[in-house]
Amino acid sequence: MIALKLERVLAQKGIHYAWFMAFISFVLLMFSSSAMSTPAVLMLPIIDAFGWSITDISAIIGALFIIVAVAAPFGTAFMLRLGLTKIVVTSCASLIAGLGLTTFAFEKWHLFFSMGMVLGLASGILGLGFAATVATRWFVEKRGLVLGILAASWAAGQIMLVPFIAWIVSNFDWQYGIIPGVTGAGVCLLLFIFFGKNWPSDLGLMPYGAETNPNIAKTGQGENPVKKSFSVLFNCSKHPGFWVLSSTFFICGFTSNGLVSQHFIPFCADNNIGILVASSYLATIGLFNFMGSIGSGWLADKFDNYKLLATFYSVRGLSLVFL
Repeated sequence: MIALKLERVLAQKGIHYAWFMAFISFVLLMFSSSAMSTPAVLMLPIIDAFGWSITDISAIIGALFIIVAVAAPFGTAFMLRLGLTKIVVTSCASLIAGLGLTTFAFEKWHLFFSMGMVLGLASGILGLGFAATVATRWFVEKRGLVLGILAASWAAGQIMLVPFIAWIVSNFDWQYGIIPGVTGAGVCLLLFIFFGKNWPSDLGLMPYGAETNPNIAKTGQGENPVKKSFSVLFNCSKHPGFWVLSSTFFICGFTSNGLVSQHFIPFCADNNIGILVASSYLATIGLFNFMGSIGSGWLADKFDNYKLLATFYSVRGLSLVFL
């Protein structure tokens, strides 16, 4: 009911509801990224508080990313079966639970459960599939740009929230570092409960830029999501392009999320650089990531994506060799 009223207001201003869906999706992914970056900021304070080694915390963060990777292929199938809104609400509630339980941890297995399992599942069920699902269902025109904007949300979380989390941790106990992530997840949960829609047709609309019904299939909504995911993965695995993309994405994820995002602040500490300054460096990386993500989305609407990806990989490889 509230969403219908908002749709009418936006329509009067010439704004398609798809752009509002893209906006709240951006906010969701921004806070989700900040929640995933929180363990990196908390790593050193937790080590100091409990006398654990960096290897202990790194193993827990490693488990987090493994669970994200395992859950991600099933997330999109669950979105098809249950709907975007239910998956988002589940993810936000899990983020709040995972971060909240982390503050009560005093044993390593406590952190493994809260930070590794619960936080990992919360992020994994969204994964890359969420942004692609929103862009595909709600946009025919500007789809590449929307994907680029949603991809930039991760960087936006680093720019806006990681330095703030670092400031909180530096001035208060490390437990207070979860406040931005928990607050953001709560706001996003309410936004999607009241305004989130699974399909444009739920509001009597067509996707943005569609002059006629693009016939986006809703098939598979009644299928078992786990069976559906395995079926799709099995069929995709027969195509060599799947292995090329998955292997290169693995390398990108390992070097960026696995190494830089999680270990950059401890690396700076080894070089006598404090958490606040180190987090500002991460924010600088995020700023250029933000511009690059939106720029690549804009280019994807205008140029051959295969050639673009080859160019991006080449520049990335040369930069790593240079470093």
